[in-house]
Amino acid sequence: MGETLEAIWKKRASAFYRNSMPYVGYMLRSGVPLVLFLLLIVSAVYYTEFIKQVPADFPAVAAGAVLLTPVVAWSPLRTWLQPADIVFLMPREAHMDAYIRRSFRHNLPGGLALAGIVLLLFWPVRTGAAESAAAWKPDLWITLAAVLVMKAANSLSAWRERQAAWPSARWALRLLRWFLTAWAAAAWLAFLPWKAAAFTAVSGALWWAASRLAARQRFPWETLIREEGRTIIRYYRFFGWFTDVPALGSAVSSRPYLSWLSKLVPLRRQSTYTYLYSLSMARTELGGMLLRLTLLGMLCCYWLGEAAWLGGWGTAAAQLLFLLIAGLQTSSLGSWHQYTVWRHVYPLPEKQRLHSLIQVDRLALLIILLLLWLAGSLPLLLQGKPLAAAAAAAAGAGYILLLRPRRLTKRVLADDGDD
Repeated sequence: MGETLEAIWKKRASAFYRNSMPYVGYMLRSGVPLVLFLLLIVSAVYYTEFIKQVPADFPAVAAGAVLLTPVVAWSPLRTWLQPADIVFLMPREAHMDAYIRRSFRHNLPGGLALAGIVLLLFWPVRTGAAESAAAWKPDLWITLAAVLVMKAANSLSAWRERQAAWPSARWALRLLRWFLTAWAAAAWLAFLPWKAAAFTAVSGALWWAASRLAARQRFPWETLIREEGRTIIRYYRFFGWFTDVPALGSAVSSRPYLSWLSKLVPLRRQSTYTYLYSLSMARTELGGMLLRLTLLGMLCCYWLGEAAWLGGWGTAAAQLLFLLIAGLQTSSLGSWHQYTVWRHVYPLPEKQRLHSLIQVDRLALLIILLLLWLAGSLPLLLQGKPLAAAAAAAAGAGYILLLRPRRLTKRVLADDGDD
């Protein structure tokens, strides 16, 4: 009881980030930064071309409201509270205001920065639409100040929502707040400042009056604990895209749209590991990661192919990049079934294990390469740029058929030697 509440907050926050750092390392090694960098380049290319000539009939106000509403209204709160706190911290409830203020100081700056960045990125579209239509356009700095004030007000309002005693009241207040925030954001993009300020003030007063109708708790322990638990689960599920997270356990999905491939493996002793590896890849989180990565890669390659970025060579580079990232993911398959107990109970064909691994790895990467090539290179062929498309296919096939088996063999033999 001698430890201050702010010290407890800092200790729990430090413990969470310290436990998350290994997963962040796995995420960075998986190639996600390269994918994000590529998405940034693709988005910048399209956005730059769009803002050069914004159509006069483009619904800039509606689009701005759609973009701003989530970043302004969404107000998470990390409190690090745990179920046991109902027993151990509830006697100190009278002093929990300092604890919650520390949470606000942790969450609010990031939310303000995100809202400001979104507005600044969208502003060329708003001004471009106004210039194309020869219409009035709002002032950037006044609108930015209004957005930041609305963001701070939403954070305080979200706390009042959490204090509502009944879930139905919390949901009703949240829906009303998001609706009024959307209209207020549209008002600051469409009207003169004094009109927008008046509309925002009326909206705030309406929400405040509605919030007074609901029964409230002084400190919503159970609501905050549930929210913190859901937040941690979301983090771990995100990390689960890149590695196994013990807190989540080993997730297995049926995925009938992928697992049917294992039925093509002949049922004989020599194909035992081929069946195990193919079914493991299809039904575990590795298959989900590869599926999401492939879909994202196809989308990026299609965008680059349509734009014929760098004469089509940008598309070829993107295909190879996503293929290499997929290869990093499938490399973990070599350590699977290495310590399976049934290897020593049932006479599995150990000499076939490496051969089966290479077969399954090769087939998976060839399918991924084919999908990436179809998404990115077909637009290039339609535009008369066959050289880049052919180079992407040749480089990808060379990597999968020539380089990949040797590297995979060295890795498996090194792992077996360590044992």
